[in-house]
Amino acid sequence: MCELPTLRKIYCLLLACLLAQPVSAGWRGGMFYSGLADNGWQVYYWDGATGKESQITKSPGDKRMPVWVPTLEKVVYKDSVGQICAVDLSGREETLVKGVRTCAHFTVTRDGSDIYYTRLLANNPLRQSLWHASSDDGFSKPELIFRMPRGSIRNVCLSPTGDTVAISHVWRDNEERILLLDLGALEKDATTTAIPITPEHITAAFPRYGKDGKVIYFSKRVGRGNYDLFSFNLASKKTKPVFATASVSEFYPVATSDGRWIFYEMRENAGNAIAVYDMQNKTHRQLKLPRPAKEPCYIDQK
Repeated sequence: MCELPTLRKIYCLLLACLLAQPVSAGWRGGMFYSGLADNGWQVYYWDGATGKESQITKSPGDKRMPVWVPTLEKVVYKDSVGQICAVDLSGREETLVKGVRTCAHFTVTRDGSDIYYTRLLANNPLRQSLWHASSDDGFSKPELIFRMPRGSIRNVCLSPTGDTVAISHVWRDNEERILLLDLGALEKDATTTAIPITPEHITAAFPRYGKDGKVIYFSKRVGRGNYDLFSFNLASKKTKPVFATASVSEFYPVATSDGRWIFYEMRENAGNAIAVYDMQNKTHRQLKLPRPAKEPCYIDQK
């Protein structure tokens, strides 16, 4: 058997040691995530105080990218055919946005009144654009609101105030840039453009705002097939690494409200797990989940 690289050995040993530690009593809430069940990826909830999980959805077919919306008391997710759906904590599922079957990625305002999502144009995966659906009409009349001159919008994430959306944009090989789109300006002027915050010729994806809206966390490719987490400070306009790991990639970062912890999806050898990084002590911990898991949505209270 081949020897693991030294850095990878250290990382694996560190995770093994941390796994032996009890669940942190400092976490006041929990996390929704996509967990692999016998009938596909389902929505689960993990209790941060006890470390126990519970299954929320049970119908056949994949459920992806769960987002908890407290005013609705529901989890919004994308199903296997690209519909934007919701489930309450009793497990009752429903289609939320009417007539949409090609959603690739979505983001929801904190009050659940507006959903922005990427949707294919003419079934062309290289031409995904930004759409909007509103609770004012029961999410029944979605509208195309923004498209890039070239390429495709992949990931979307609203700022905490709901006035700006961070998007990732692909239009040529080995490049995916993160841009910011001012929704207020767009409403007044349809010619408004999105402003890039990452440079050309790099791959950056999965933007997530910190809870205070001052920082955007994202994944950046740093080597062949390897991604690390970075942050962009909206005030200073500076980017810096959050942490780096060898042979392990990190995606879907989500920070706690105090900014101390970052939950993320960890991928290694095509496996999916969820881990957490302590910004104060600079340590990692893989969560003890009984199944492959991805796309965490941490909440301070359920």
